Parts: sequence; structure tokens; C-alpha cells
Amino acid sequence: MNPQDFRFILISNALSQETMCCIDLGFTYLKTSIQKKLNRLFLEVDLSLLSPLFSFYATLEDIMVKQDLINTSPVRFFNAVACGGLSAGQMGIITAKKGLGKTSVLVQFGIDALLYDKHLVHVSFDQKSSNVIAWYESVLAEMGKKKNIEDMNELSESIIRNRTILNFNQETFTLPKVVNTLKALKEGGVKVEALVIDGEDMDKVSVEDVESVSDFAKAEGIEVWFSGTNENAGLSKTVRPEILPFFDIVAHIGSDGKNVMLSVLKAGGKETSSAGVRLDAKTMLMCE
Repeated sequence: MNPQDFRFILISNALSQETMCCIDLGFTYLKTSIQKKLNRLFLEVDLSLLSPLFSFYATLEDIMVKQDLINTSPVRFFNAVACGGLSAGQMGIITAKKGLGKTSVLVQFGIDALLYDKHLVHVSFDQKSSNVIAWYESVLAEMGKKKNIEDMNELSESIIRNRTILNFNQETFTLPKVVNTLKALKEGGVKVEALVIDGEDMDKVSVEDVESVSDFAKAEGIEVWFSGTNENAGLSKTVRPEILPFFDIVAHIGSDGKNVMLSVLKAGGKETSSAGVRLDAKTMLMCE
């Protein structure tokens, strides 16, 4: 046998054996283990020659980690008590008094969409882009901590690459104008596959304005989440009756001084009063 062929067989066996053993332990472990295996075989191999392989497994590891984040996403807890969550073309709204965590919850819904590789548009009427970015960074960091992900910063960059943030002044920019902006984005090649609208004054918005977003959601087959500032926990009081029919899910954040709860008031298009999830008081992530 040609010495070069024998060398190739040894390398191939080393790679295949180590790959099977280490695929669940992460890319860094895999690379180190392969190097040790080759050293034991007294093979001096330039690992740069194996860069395509390492690149493949680095990508594979990202996919596996993202799938794990999907499976354990805070949104899974919410969907479990909210009739499976929103479906394509539907809208939901999170209400609470000012400063109790509405934006955090909306960001969790936004991240969940991004994990599914959907292009998310986050519209904010009351926060600067830098503040919105900080929210995403904070929530992703907390999700990473829960899963003991070492290099969450790099993974976060790949997750948020499909996010677009838009800031508007609600005194001069109505929801129909937002819809027109979204249509312009689509015409420019930016797909809108999930939508978050945060900070709109839901006590002043007109029925026609909400309907314009609802029509867009149905036409595009996307999920839309709103926030609304309201201290009332009752369904008929936390969302105005005339716009309530447009929302398939309504949930309210309340606190009893010890626990912060996200109570589902309406799900699957029907009123409910027994379901809810707890929000971690420190991270504001939805949990059991």
C-alpha cells in the first residue's frame, strides 16, 4: 500500500471515530480531541487543512444549540398555557402597568421568532434603538446562562442578524404608516415574517388603525405582538372592547409583591381566567 494512502486511512479513521464520540460535546472539544487522536497516531497534520471540516461542525454545533434554545425557550412555557400560542395571521397583546416587564416579554417572543430563522421587525414607539438592542442582548444573555452556553455573544450575532428595528413617534406616525413602511421593506427585499409593536398608546389608537395591522398580518401570514399600558387585570378593562376582537391572545402582567405573573386572559379567541406563567423576578424570563 502506498504510504500516502495508509496515512489518509489513519487520518480518516481518527476523524470518524472522534466525530462520533464528540459530536454532542461541542466544536471546541471535537477539535481538541481530533488533534490528540492524530498526535497519538504520530501524525503531524496541519489542522488548517481540516478547516472545511471544522467549519462544518462549527455550523452544526450552532444549529444544535439553536434547536436546544428553541426547545427550552421561555415562549414554550407561555404557549403551553395559551392554546399553543399565536398562529399565522393572528395578533396578541401583553398589558401591564408601566415598567413591569412588557418589553421584556415582547423581546422573548421576538427572539423565539428569530430562533426559527424568521425575519423579525421590532417597532418601538417609546424607546431608542440602542435601548431595544440592549433588551435583546440582555434576554439572550440570560437564556445563554440557563443553558451554560460559553460563547453566547457569537451565537447571538447569528440569531439577531434577521432583526430590523424601527423607531417612530406615535404623535406623528400612525399604525397605517407603519404598515406602509413594512410594505416598502418587503418591496425592497426585506421579508417581514414576524412583527412586534411596542409602546403604542392602545387607549388612543383607532379601530381602523388596529384593523390595518390585522389585515397586514393576515395577508402576510405573520404573527404580531403588541404591548399596552394598563393596570387593569380584567379582560374587558385591560383592552378596549372595540379593539379586543382583533386580538386572539391577551395576557396581563401583574405582581402581588412577591411574584410577577403573566396571566392569560384570552387565548384561542376565547376568554380564559385560569392560565398563566410566572416571570422570573430577576431576569423577567417566562418560566414555569
